[in-house]
Amino acid sequence: MILNPLISLRFRTLGLLLNGVIDRALSTSFIASLDKREQNEVASQLVKLVSEMPDQFDYPYNSESWVWMLKA
Repeated sequence: MILNPLISLRFRTLGLLLNGVIDRALSTSFIASLDKREQNEVASQLVKLVSEMPDQFDYPYNSESWVWMLKA
């Protein structure tokens, strides 16, 4: 069997809302593994850190996805 790349997708996120910062941080594996009380504490600290920032700001983030086709 041989794997041949079928398509490559690249995503670049530039704009992010403040609640997106919180969502992104809480979805990180080492934060997501915390209990709910600790997650809420992290979220509270993040709100304090980003409260002075504009409602939307540049947050460069690149993601790449590959789709492979299996050839028998």
